[in-house]
This record gives sequence, structure tokens and C-alpha cells, in this order.
Amino acid sequence: MQSFLAFYAFALGAVVGSFLNVVIHRYPREESIVFPSSHCPHCNAPIRWYDNVPLLSWLVLRGRCRACRGPIAARYPLVELANGLFYLALYFHSGPTAGFLPLAAIISMTIALIYIDAEIQILPDVIDLPGVAVGMTIGALQLGVLYPRLMLADSALDSLLGAVTGAGIILAIIGAYWLVRRVEGMGFGDVQMMALIGAVVGWRAVFGGLVRWWW
Repeated sequence: MQSFLAFYAFALGAVVGSFLNVVIHRYPREESIVFPSSHCPHCNAPIRWYDNVPLLSWLVLRGRCRACRGPIAARYPLVELANGLFYLALYFHSGPTAGFLPLAAIISMTIALIYIDAEIQILPDVIDLPGVAVGMTIGALQLGVLYPRLMLADSALDSLLGAVTGAGIILAIIGAYWLVRRVEGMGFGDVQMMALIGAVVGWRAVFGGLVRWWW
């Protein structure tokens, strides 16, 4: 049973990773993530269900569209694999508990943010702000107490202080940079992203993480 649930966690992560690829590709191009259905970015041919199986289809097609033989970026299976492996690792910490869901959501949101930011240097509000809410849920559920090996907020207050602290630090950096250079050095997406991280890990870990990063 444990092996089956672990496989299910990985498979779920890979499927969600497939959806993340849609978000990562379409958001920078201001396209709907719902319509049209999955299609080749080169020839716009619809992708059949059997060519849309996470990881396996890319390998079977050797990284090319069935219709036009155009290349399919290696990012697609990499995102699916990464999300699947993170879900699997999370399952080994959390098991089949309710805490798995908000933590899995944070993992997937973070992956999407990383790739979108790398392409267009924007951290979308539509991901950041729900992420803060999910982080607050992690604190409210006291997942830091439930999973002591994970660096998580242990109360709703811890999450709230973490979000305020994380956002406040970045706001202070933005303000100081503007005073010195009279230009904006960072965007408010970074403020929201740090609020998300703070809400997930709590205020103590925000300070600790910044100190380790600095040194």
C-alpha cells in the first residue's frame, strides 16, 4: 500500500507538472490556460491524449511533434519530473495526510514562478497572492509542529509574522536602493514572493535564511 501511494504521489506530481507547463508557456504570451486545448507551438496541431502523457509521451516521440516533427523543449519533461519527484519527497515526509495538499500546491507554485520569472522577469500576482493564502493555511494547520523535519510555520501568527517580515525586508531594500540610486531595483512581485516564503516558513526561518544567504 505504501509503495502504491508513493507511486501515486509521483504520478500526481507529474500530471500537475504537465499543467504547469501550460501555465509557464502561456502566461508570458498572455494566452488562456484553458482554451484552446493543448497544441503544438509550431504547427498548432492538437495534441492527442496519448501524446500528452507526462514524461512517457516526450520519450516516445523523441522530443518532437507527431504532426510537424518540430522540437518539443526538454523543459516539458523536466518540469514534470521535478514536480513528480518533489511530490514523492513530500509524501515521504507527510504521508497521506491533509498537510500534503497545501505543501504540494506551494511546490508547484514555486516551480511555475521560477520559470515565468526566468523568461519575462515577472512574478505574477495570480500565483504570488494565492500562494500567500496557502502559506497562511500551512501555519493555521500547524504543519511546522506536525512535520518537525520540515522548515514550516507552526501557527497562524507565525505565518502572518513571516509574511509581514519577508515583505517588509524586500520593501526596505527597495526603498534604500531608490534613495541611493533613484531607480527601482526590484519589483513588487519580489515583495509578494517573499511574503509567500515567509508565510510558509515563519518569521524565524525568514531571518535565518537571509543570514545564511548573505554569508
